[in-house]
Amino acid sequence: MRFDVERRPALSELGPRPIGSLDQPGRYVCVSVAGSGKPPTLICPTRKEGDSGSLVAGLSRRLEDGQIRPAGEVPVDAVVSKDELRLEISLKDLRIQPGPIRWYAFSRWSGFPCEIGGCVSRAPNEDSASERIYPLINVGCTRPPRNVYTDGPSAGRKVALTFDDGPSAYTNDVLDVLDRFNADATFFMLGQSAAAYPDLARRVLADGHEVANHSYRHALNPSLSDISATSRTLKSVTGFRPCIYRPPYGSLPSSTASSVPSLGMASILWDVDTNDWQLPGASTITARASQAGPGSIVLMHDGGGAREGTVASLAGTIRNLRSRGLKLVTVTELLGGHFTIREDHGSRGRDRNIFGPPAPPPPGQSSPEEQWYPPLFNAPG
Repeated sequence: MRFDVERRPALSELGPRPIGSLDQPGRYVCVSVAGSGKPPTLICPTRKEGDSGSLVAGLSRRLEDGQIRPAGEVPVDAVVSKDELRLEISLKDLRIQPGPIRWYAFSRWSGFPCEIGGCVSRAPNEDSASERIYPLINVGCTRPPRNVYTDGPSAGRKVALTFDDGPSAYTNDVLDVLDRFNADATFFMLGQSAAAYPDLARRVLADGHEVANHSYRHALNPSLSDISATSRTLKSVTGFRPCIYRPPYGSLPSSTASSVPSLGMASILWDVDTNDWQLPGASTITARASQAGPGSIVLMHDGGGAREGTVASLAGTIRNLRSRGLKLVTVTELLGGHFTIREDHGSRGRDRNIFGPPAPPPPGQSSPEEQWYPPLFNAPG
C-alpha cells in the first residue's frame, strides 16, 4: 500500500492501531479489505513494541456491533521518502485469497489544525473500491550468479530449509507443518518421484515453496542429460522450471559444476546436515537443524525412507530458528535470486518477474500493473 505525503513521515509518529472504535485519539493509517462474503479486515501499520524504527501490520476485525478487535500481527517492510510512505505486506501473511475484494483506506491524526476531535481522511470518499486478486502461478526463477553454493549471505539473517528425495508419502505432512507456521522451504525433487506423485509436487509449488532439481533417479554423478530430463519433468508436472540443482549424495565433479549453468541452474550443497536419513529421532534432528545461522542451508529429507522423525522435528526447528530472529526462506530468495510468477487469467496469463520491470502488454490488453494487484498491494513475499 502506498500513501502520498506532504513531508517525509517519521515511523515513530504512528500510534497504536485503533481498538474498539475508529474514533479513538492518535495517529494511524489503515486499509479495510473484505473478500467476497467475508467480514472486513483492518490492516494498520504500527510501531513494533520497543522499537520505534520498525513496523508490523496490526490486523483487526470489525464485529457485528461495530466494535473493532485485534486479530494478530504480520511483518511489514516500510520504504520512506520525502513524499511517499510505501508499506509492503505479503498477501500470504494476510491470508487474503484470490477473488473479488472491496477496500478503502483511511487515516487519522491530531494536532494543528485538528486539535479538537482529530482529522480523518478516506479514499474513496464514500463506499469502497472494487478490485480482483488473481491466483498466481510460479513459473520459474533466475539462476544465482555463482556456479556452486554451500550457504548464502548472512546479512539478512535468513535460513533456507531444504528437503531432498521427494515427493513421497511424507511430503504432505511436511507441507502441513510448514503451512501451520507460514514458513517457506525448498524441495529438491527426483524426477521419477515428481512423476509418481504429481499432485504433491504441485502442492509444494501452490503452497509457496520452491521446486528444485535433484536428478531423475538419485544416481551417483548423474549425466547432464539426466539432470536436463529432470528439469523437463518438473516443468511438465508443476509448470515451474527450476534454477537450482542439488547433486545426489553431495557428489559434485568439477565437470558437472561447470556444466549445470548451461541448463540455467546453479548447484546447491549445504552447510548444516541433520543426517535425518540415519533416523536419529526428532529431538536430535531438531538440535542439529537448530545449529543453523544467518545464511545457512539446512539439509533434510521428505523422501527416500521413513521420515516420521523429520516431520516430528520440524515444528521445534522452526520455533528455535525464529526465536533467534532468523527468517525462513527459499534457497533462491536466500541467494538473492528472482522468481517469475504469472497471474492466472486462463489463456491471458502472462509471466512477470516480481522483482523486475514488467514486459510490455500484448496489443489490446491493459498494462501488467492494471492486471496485477490492487494499487494497495505489492507482489507477495
